[in-house]
Amino acid sequence: MSATTPEGSSSSTASDEPVFVDATWHLVCAHDGTILMATGLLPASAIGGRIDNRSDVPEDLKDAVAAALEHSRLHPGPPAALIAELHSIDGSVAITVLNAMPLRCRPTDLTVVLRATLEVSARHARAADVQVIYEPDRRLPPELFLDGEKIAWAVNTLVENALQYVRGGSMLMPNGEIIVRTKYNTVNGEVMIEVQDNGPGIPSDRLRALFDRTPTGAQIAVGLPLVREIISAHSGSLEVDSQADSYMSGAVVRLTLPVA
Repeated sequence: MSATTPEGSSSSTASDEPVFVDATWHLVCAHDGTILMATGLLPASAIGGRIDNRSDVPEDLKDAVAAALEHSRLHPGPPAALIAELHSIDGSVAITVLNAMPLRCRPTDLTVVLRATLEVSARHARAADVQVIYEPDRRLPPELFLDGEKIAWAVNTLVENALQYVRGGSMLMPNGEIIVRTKYNTVNGEVMIEVQDNGPGIPSDRLRALFDRTPTGAQIAVGLPLVREIISAHSGSLEVDSQADSYMSGAVVRLTLPVA
């Protein structure tokens, strides 16, 4: 494997956008190794996960990404593309490390975006006998200035995580439910998106470790750090609340976005 930083690649603007250079493949990662884009290299399911956790990624590509991450750490600033020539891949790979989550904000009908996203999630949930219910706030402005694609991905990730823990229905027990609701604060202009489930809840010790990794590198809630980064890039916040006792159970994730 050989890797070089192409001349002029560091002259990109300070907007922290991906750098596209003359290479066969392009791989864009966040500063923690989370995969943001991979043209032709990896399946779509890889987006949002860390590359070092993928068993289908060649070791020399992982080594090249590690080198790019280290280069970015030692030389902070606008992103630069590191070109890697790998034995395992036919062609060169341009690896760009972004130090911040890039947003493409535009006027967005959040209700329409979430409804379309949750229709897909609901079909997946029905196979497990779980209901996905959408409760939009009718007071939401028709257009909010945000990155609709990334917000939709974040909400879908929270629903998919909840599906791993919500129980299906039976003759004696009600169906599992995941409720996604929006709330609009007309006073301060904040929008809150809640993803609530009626699963077993998260014990307090695991709740504190939601964003941590286990000794094997796995995460309790896959993609949650990237969801937090997307919300932080919107200058918002993420909160997780859960009950895990015999009387009350379930978890709710609240995403708050200042979109006034």
